Amino acid sequence: MVHQHVLDQVFASLAVPTRRGILIRLGDGPGVVEIEVDIRVGGRRSSGSTTSALAAAVADRRRVLVTYGGESGEERDAEVDPWAVVVRHGRWYLLGHSHRAGAIRTYRNDRILAVRQLPHSYTPPDDLDPVAVLEESLGTGWEYPTRVVFHASREQVAPWIRPPMGRLEPDGDRCILVGSTRNPTMYAQEWLAAVPFDFSVEEGPELRAAVATVAARFSTARSPVRPETRPGD
Repeated sequence: MVHQHVLDQVFASLAVPTRRGILIRLGDGPGVVEIEVDIRVGGRRSSGSTTSALAAAVADRRRVLVTYGGESGEERDAEVDPWAVVVRHGRWYLLGHSHRAGAIRTYRNDRILAVRQLPHSYTPPDDLDPVAVLEESLGTGWEYPTRVVFHASREQVAPWIRPPMGRLEPDGDRCILVGSTRNPTMYAQEWLAAVPFDFSVEEGPELRAAVATVAARFSTARSPVRPETRPGD
């Protein structure tokens, strides 16, 4: 059993450098708690009691019942096998298996309103890489589907693709990026616009509209500026 007051000191625990950032490790053996922090971005703490409760459940391998607040203010309960607590892109996340969805889900810690540990135990996946799984998960399950065909090989395109953009699959001498987004405008003008290869958007209509808007802006920027004329010139 991991004591609450010890978990509250997790940020003062041993920080081990990793290729992605630092790994904060507390304890030894099967009860070890590991939280990986991306120091390239920097983390923002959520509630200390929430993080401690989740870390305790990870260490004890106990399912939790979380009350989660959505963006529109609705609240819902979910039973989750908590695999890891991770800081990524400036936010704390709970990564685990949702029994309600029957799939991997990520939960922002600052939107978790309550945590209750349940008596059910679980076994996490072998060779789990929490950061990699979190990144991939952040590219799925959003409101707007995305499917982008790049007219270049996967090997050429892959270095330009961030995991939250979706899953990049080879397709002969092309490759296909499949995912979803909550913000098609950002996806188009910040992510797709930075990829130096021709592409076609096959899904969805929101992303196609966002790309068209960005293309129109670039087209306007290429147009020569006509000199201003004055009456009598």
